[in-house]
Amino acid sequence: MGYSSSGEWELKAFPSFDEAVEYYHTARLMLVDMPIGFSEGAEERHCDPEAREWLSHKGATVWRAPTRRAPA
Repeated sequence: MGYSSSGEWELKAFPSFDEAVEYYHTARLMLVDMPIGFSEGAEERHCDPEAREWLSHKGATVWRAPTRRAPA
């Protein structure tokens, strides 16, 4: 999701991160929401509770990443 050239919000999907960076090449800031790794089993990744604590009042925005066995 980002701003179009006319300043309106737009939602776009890109087949690769490089294409998103190229498309928004004039952006001063780019925020990405994506898992940085998957659990092998039901245990939660150590980074998730740490991120929730670090973000304090915004901690609820950190969700558990799917496991490697989750259906695609």
